[in-house]
Amino acid sequence: MRKALVPAIAILLWLPVTAGAQQRQTFTGTFTAQAPGSPTAFIEAIDYANPDDPQGKPYSVHRVVLRMHPGTAVDTSVPEQCKATPDQITQRGKDACPAESRVGGGEVDVDTGFEGGPFPRVIESDVTLFNDEGQLILFTESTNTSPKIRTSSRGPIDDATFTTEVPPLPGSPPPDSFTAIKRVRLQLDRIVSGGRAYITTPRTCDQTRRWTNTATFTYRDGATQTVESPTPCNPGTAPRDPGSAPRDRTKPRIRLGGGPRRGCAPRSFRLQVRIVEQSALRRAALYLDGRKLPNETRHAL
Repeated sequence: MRKALVPAIAILLWLPVTAGAQQRQTFTGTFTAQAPGSPTAFIEAIDYANPDDPQGKPYSVHRVVLRMHPGTAVDTSVPEQCKATPDQITQRGKDACPAESRVGGGEVDVDTGFEGGPFPRVIESDVTLFNDEGQLILFTESTNTSPKIRTSSRGPIDDATFTTEVPPLPGSPPPDSFTAIKRVRLQLDRIVSGGRAYITTPRTCDQTRRWTNTATFTYRDGATQTVESPTPCNPGTAPRDPGSAPRDRTKPRIRLGGGPRRGCAPRSFRLQVRIVEQSALRRAALYLDGRKLPNETRHAL
């Protein structure tokens, strides 16, 4: 079974753009962090359907615009950037981009509408997301076809707004003559480097205790629908310093006590090593001239 990437806390809210309009998709988009001004991952799930034929091919979407809650910060200068062209990525695959430029991944299924062809009607693909300056790169590679089908595209990021253009690939009607996206499960990772985060939650959280992320879907037949997805926030938790960047808590701060002040030690000495902030670290190893020294493990408080 393919693993879903949607947390249990996600809440779905449908907002039709016109009275009586039938929804062509569901959408959830949630932060993993609830504290204001904190580094976070972002998890997205979309399921497309034809309201008149739930078992049939969905309508073909042309553009998806994801708007994260106002005040969210996306800094594409934090991860390494991939400068490969779409053709280079399609030919070389994930090796075309530096490993450090990977910012997430997931799965996507598309429905061609074709039955009995050389490929299955629904093509399943793994997705790898790479970073570039002001852009998100999507690389897909099919998992249920031989040979594998690869695609690569770039979408702009502007003020925590992600825009994805879907190419018009041929498909079999109904409801239209294009291949349609059927299922999306994506995650943008929590990435912190040099005290700065790739995605940072808004610095405020009001009495509603939620932020709202919005997705607008424009279909090839001209229909447009907007869906909002709330994500919990905790107003009682404030950033350490509103004027400073979030601290990289993936690297614990270490303080040394005792021992020689400088140079070589003429005799034996005692050295105390302390972890001076909260961390997921459960044990530490100390090495001297490449040799591991005896130590003791203490439980986290």
